[in-house]
Amino acid sequence: MEQEPTRKPTGPARNLSSVLASPSRTYWSAFVLLSALMGLWAVANPPMASPDEPAHVIKAAAVVRGQLTGVPDPGGPGSATVEVPALYAYSLSVPSCYVLQTNVTAECIPDAPADLEAPTRAATWVVRNNPLYYAIVGLPTLLPASHFSFYLMRLVSALLTASVLAWAFRGFSEIKGRRFVGLGLLAATTPMVLFLGSTVNSSALEISAALALWTSLLVVLRAPDPARLTGRMAGIAVLAVLLANSRGLAPVFLGVIVITAVAVSPWHSFVAVVRDRRSWPWLAVAAMGFFASLAWIGLAGTLESGGNSGPGVSFAAGLKASVAQTPSYITGMLGHFGWLDTALPQWLYLWLAVAIGVTPVIAVLVAQTRKDQLAVLGVGALALALPVLIQAWQAKNVGVIWQGRYSMPLMVGLPVVAGFVLRSGAPRVSDLRARPLFLTTASLLAIGHVAAFWVNLHRYVRGTAAPWFGSAATDWAPPVPTPVLLLGFALAVVATVALIDVVSRSEERETAPEALTEDGQGPRQTAEVAS
Repeated sequence: MEQEPTRKPTGPARNLSSVLASPSRTYWSAFVLLSALMGLWAVANPPMASPDEPAHVIKAAAVVRGQLTGVPDPGGPGSATVEVPALYAYSLSVPSCYVLQTNVTAECIPDAPADLEAPTRAATWVVRNNPLYYAIVGLPTLLPASHFSFYLMRLVSALLTASVLAWAFRGFSEIKGRRFVGLGLLAATTPMVLFLGSTVNSSALEISAALALWTSLLVVLRAPDPARLTGRMAGIAVLAVLLANSRGLAPVFLGVIVITAVAVSPWHSFVAVVRDRRSWPWLAVAAMGFFASLAWIGLAGTLESGGNSGPGVSFAAGLKASVAQTPSYITGMLGHFGWLDTALPQWLYLWLAVAIGVTPVIAVLVAQTRKDQLAVLGVGALALALPVLIQAWQAKNVGVIWQGRYSMPLMVGLPVVAGFVLRSGAPRVSDLRARPLFLTTASLLAIGHVAAFWVNLHRYVRGTAAPWFGSAATDWAPPVPTPVLLLGFALAVVATVALIDVVSRSEERETAPEALTEDGQGPRQTAEVAS
């Protein structure tokens, strides 16, 4: 069947494509847009309206003051007390009036203490976490305390998360046949990714580093470019260090991601990277970061139950409970905000699942090889099964406490791997027309993001059961007016989709592209499909 040529952009559009196609410009453009998206989330969500945020805030304020472990709290196994300014100790009481009460607005937040700087003892139950993330997001606490200090901490977390995520966009811009990889990035960046990135929570660093690492490893192994190897390996090393030192299970996820990326890529590409001397210093940096994280986990007891005997749940009981809760883990990866008390409407979960699922489903259908099909299916199965096994193993000590966000370092790899498989299967997608498929799917994702943002905003401004329009005396007023937040977020989402589209168009040929081999070394010869 004769293929319709894909026209190159002309005039101003072509000039814009050429400008943004530079990897460094793509990085900075993505950084600005992602910072805007998460920055808007940060101010649209009331203080402490995210999982365990007070504990993370107190931990951050303590770390930058040299208190890495605190004094163990006998009344709270796994907790410790630290001394921080009164403002940050007050964070524990901030969400008490609205948490788990979705019809109570954030207007109920109690008044802060008169002396925000007074040294105060406060407990935190994340005291054993690796201090790396907290040393960064805690920096604003060294400034004079104010009512905006919590937002400053969130904005620093958002900037850190955006800087890490943007590296994935840079990698996408360096390869040929990049459009479907860009679609995979969009699909992997769920509303929950942006929400967590906008809060003070070490999951933000863990998930963003994992997503960027998945992308960077697959770029190196499935689209090798010897001229770029040093820079790419430097990025991988930094991402590996950040991921390994983010949370307690992160070293496990790091190992799984690396092994899986190698397994779904050509073996000779991996051998070439390992044999190239330019890789060795960066592999050493990654290894040192990995072992440093293990040292902290062992010394601090990050994965211990805190000295108590634990609930004693058997492996079998933990496994059964974890399997039963898998649907809630999936919705938790799409978007379950607040203290897991702000769920999305069922129709929106379905909408997001369909939009995100387009990339993996089509990848399986058009994959050029059985190995690529198994790669997509295997990553999906791994992302669902491994957390269940980990939770069952930990249940004896900590009970069944798994949340969807804990699985996200693995699950974000599914759309990314699918994007690379689609990239290799380009001719089979040509009949569907790559750009319309991208724009349609990206539009669904964009609508889902804006809807999720609005649902969360409405819950805290007016209450879940309140009318969507109008006003009331009990309404909470964010620092930025609600219409401005909604409009700004929608524009930033559209601009992010446009960035990927423009960068993708910059390298598309006059005619539909031939399939790329999975190692990116040239076109794959395929038989023409009969009309």
